[in-house]
Amino acid sequence: MKFSHALCLLPLLSLAAGPLHAQETPPATSTTDGGDKLVRIQVEWIEVEALQMTELLRKGAASDTALRESVQKLIEDRDATLVETALVTARSGQRAKVESIHEHIYPTGFQAPEVINPEGEKGSKTVLILPHPTAFETRNLGVTLEVDPVLGADGKTIDLNLAPELVYLVGEQSWAEYEGDLGTSSTRTPSIYTAKTTTQVATTDGEYCLLSAQSPQNVETGMTDGSRKLMAFVRVDVVSVSPPAK
Repeated sequence: MKFSHALCLLPLLSLAAGPLHAQETPPATSTTDGGDKLVRIQVEWIEVEALQMTELLRKGAASDTALRESVQKLIEDRDATLVETALVTARSGQRAKVESIHEHIYPTGFQAPEVINPEGEKGSKTVLILPHPTAFETRNLGVTLEVDPVLGADGKTIDLNLAPELVYLVGEQSWAEYEGDLGTSSTRTPSIYTAKTTTQVATTDGEYCLLSAQSPQNVETGMTDGSRKLMAFVRVDVVSVSPPAK
């Protein structure tokens, strides 16, 4: 039995960072029933063994919602882990973003070391000015979900342009070390692990869609762990906005 995505289209998958592009489909804030609608987007990252995921896909499922139910059984049996969840509610045709982050500031430029009085003039003291940072950057560590939802005129079909992202600080790398009579200095930069998906999909109200499967980091080494996979699911619910009572 072949595995099929029920109304779930995956034209683009990328682990590289990149800006979202605006949807060309005209946005719809109301539907054929005349009611105003909001779109609630939920993304889940679930870590499973690579062999388990391959077996699930090999057996096939009627839809991605059925696949998500199979993964839920693995979670309940402690054979899979729900790593992270992000949720945001938005109006159709308007970009939404939710973040749970720590702003990690780190140096990217350094002043070269300098020796004062290199000739050793009599009566003066030799001073070493150690390398010190002159430029900084900020990297957001944690969870970020950015999405452009467009609700179809039928009130059930939703086009999504989204970029869910997990970013971890693995450790620090040392590029230069100095230790001597005149002082000590260390030049370090962070080592960061990123799992990001940038894609566009079409799904329906209340259904799951499998966005991607990526290799998570090995928590001991900080490197890619090919023996496990990080499955990213998205579910979209259309939420009715009740009119004010007369």
